Amino acid sequence: MIRFHTSCSTISIYSFDKISETNDYRHLVVGWDEFEEIEIDQEEANDIWHEIYNEYIVLSDDNKISMYYITLSELSYLKMRKYTVSKLLGRLMNIEDKKVIDDYISELKEWKFRINKNKPLKDEMIRMYTQLRATENKISLKEEELKNYKTEGEVVSLIEQVVKLENATGRNIIDPKITSVAKWLMIIKNVPKKKAA
Repeated sequence: MIRFHTSCSTISIYSFDKISETNDYRHLVVGWDEFEEIEIDQEEANDIWHEIYNEYIVLSDDNKISMYYITLSELSYLKMRKYTVSKLLGRLMNIEDKKVIDDYISELKEWKFRINKNKPLKDEMIRMYTQLRATENKISLKEEELKNYKTEGEVVSLIEQVVKLENATGRNIIDPKITSVAKWLMIIKNVPKKKAA
């Protein structure tokens, strides 16, 4: 049975960083070693990831970080939406059974793609694909927005951050694979206090 990390207290800063960079939600799986091939429920993992980064935003209390992760969250949602809706629309074209069509229409509605049942399905499909292209445009805009966050300041790798934090705190054993995000943020928050003391 696959178990997910569900908070900043349990997920390592390494896994958090990997998910932020790659959107590979397998890093949410407790004990996953990156070599094992596993299948996970992407939708469930996406929801868990959003909860974790929301907690991170609250813990970090940094507006730029908040905006970055809000944009990242929106991008993740849009990509999931595009993927799911394109699959649903592709299959909907080949279905004859009215009940199954209604089920697909209901699922599309959950993703904010509303088909008017009083209009011909083919006409509505054209409209849905237009809406899907609009989603693709939104994805491009969000990706550009993320690039702007990364280019505004110096992009520092996690390993470089670890070394800088070890130097600032005098601790030589910060292991990003076992240090939780919550602990990482507390170490960062306490750096100025130690310097001033």
